[in-house]
Amino acid sequence: MQQGDALQLLFANGSFTAAYMLHVGMNIADKSALFSEVARVLRAGACFGVFDVMRTGAGELSYLLPWASTA
Repeated sequence: MQQGDALQLLFANGSFTAAYMLHVGMNIADKSALFSEVARVLRAGACFGVFDVMRTGAGELSYLLPWASTA
């Protein structure tokens, strides 16, 4: 484990053959920057798993969510 900024990962390009993201994206406003940075540190053909509830466009999230039943 390493603590850091998800928008400026402290790893070289192509450092990983696999990675996952667990309840991170919901806390980061700039989703494009987040996924661009993930893509940068993954090798070509790497596996990337995401388990998250996040909004990537306009509008509200659809409830029921793991942390709340209403807005």
